Amino acid sequence: MKLSKQLLYDRLSESYTITAFGSMDGQTELGSPLFYEKGTEFQRGHVYLLDHWEEDLPVDSTSLFVVCESQAEPGGRTANSFFVIRDPVSSISLYNKILKIYSIYDEWKEETIRLSMEDGTLEEMLTATYEVLGNPLLLLTADFQVVGEVGMDSLPSEKQLFRMNTGSIEVINALKQDPLYNEMQERKEPFLFPDQLMGVRFWNMNIRRYERTTHRLLLLEGERPLKGADAYVLSIFSKTLPHVLFHSQEQPGVQERPLQEALERAVSDRSADYMRISQQLLTAGWNTGHHYLCLVLQITYLDQKNLTIPAICRYVEALLPDSCAFPFKEDIVVFLNLTRLNLDEEEASRKLTVFIRDSFLKAGYSRAMKNHWNLRRQYEQAVIALHLGNEKKPYLWIYHFNDLALPYMLSQVTRQLPSYMLCHEKLLKLKELDLAQNTEYVKTLGVYLDNHLNAVQSAKALFIHRSTLLYRLEKIQNILETRFEDPDEILYLMLSFRLMDHGGNV
Repeated sequence: MKLSKQLLYDRLSESYTITAFGSMDGQTELGSPLFYEKGTEFQRGHVYLLDHWEEDLPVDSTSLFVVCESQAEPGGRTANSFFVIRDPVSSISLYNKILKIYSIYDEWKEETIRLSMEDGTLEEMLTATYEVLGNPLLLLTADFQVVGEVGMDSLPSEKQLFRMNTGSIEVINALKQDPLYNEMQERKEPFLFPDQLMGVRFWNMNIRRYERTTHRLLLLEGERPLKGADAYVLSIFSKTLPHVLFHSQEQPGVQERPLQEALERAVSDRSADYMRISQQLLTAGWNTGHHYLCLVLQITYLDQKNLTIPAICRYVEALLPDSCAFPFKEDIVVFLNLTRLNLDEEEASRKLTVFIRDSFLKAGYSRAMKNHWNLRRQYEQAVIALHLGNEKKPYLWIYHFNDLALPYMLSQVTRQLPSYMLCHEKLLKLKELDLAQNTEYVKTLGVYLDNHLNAVQSAKALFIHRSTLLYRLEKIQNILETRFEDPDEILYLMLSFRLMDHGGNV
């Protein structure tokens, strides 16, 4: 196996004091070491060892000259690349050291090729590479699902990136908004990601198939500081890894999720066989007597672009084990089994509040209900809460159907007829009198109804004397031709006020 100048420099620096001159291109590949002998045939692209400085060396940027002379100074001769070993060491010892480095990487490359050709596993491939690199390796799908890992337990828990815990979703949320991460998503070369964002540096190597990134190989900084040579090794590894990653028969297929299948059918198919759906839910331990809650999460463009939707689903299911989250249409649907979770509606909502806010999501919540037959209706409640909440209060990020049930009712009753054709006819007359005579009959009646027909409280709210209020009410009753004794009339008047507010200018 040929090695890069950067890799040789990093490995030799572990044993010797070295000064490098000339180009240190990390991708230039060098053949096995040779002793330089003046007057013999020169082979380009090799490591050449010299006992002492030579003035008339061949000019060749593809080779590397290693000088075992502490005082050597190549000066301006940097068209070539030189390593000057400052320690007292014989060229024979140095030659053996370089041969050993080549041997380590030759054996590693042969082993990874053997594994790829003989149905080796991802774990075996990663372990063989971990033994060479010495730092934890993590293999992810493009949507942040961990496919394989080795050495991660050696890191502190806060640096164990993308393991499905509270910290992992924070990392994903930070990454999807980071311009540096977005820049490296489709890069074909290794990329060193700094530690400012996640508290740990890592090399990222995109694994591509059909001209797009499908997986990411991460080398995280552990006890050994990351070096430029790591990028060279990852580049080579990325050429043998895909054979095992995409073709090994030991790789798991798509995981069956019968609970998701049943719930997805319940929300998507109005003509679905609910007996069958109910049986599937019962098999999963979701009984008809359990209380269920549905929420619909409105995802962002960043989630679609960065493929973080599956990660969001996995996080919700990890946080609330008796739940099922799945993409549906352009949202994420989540069903919670409150009975199995031993939570009420408010407690379950509270557990997700910070996550929804920090992930820049929006959520619509249904009511908590029993019975499998209500699952689709709960989904519709959650969708209504999300859409109506966005319309009424777009500055919020969480909407509950119970808070929006009345506005929804009002929107439904005005679908065929406008609000002015539905509200109390005499109330409209009262409004016309206010405009014509500069009175406050509508305001007085509204306050009176809001105070449950309590004259004392209404007078205080209007800052008028009680006798003035009673005089106005008498006038209002005559105009409306009612005595405020019929409960249905009171309800109609109250709804009419809501319709007037809902319909704008009536």
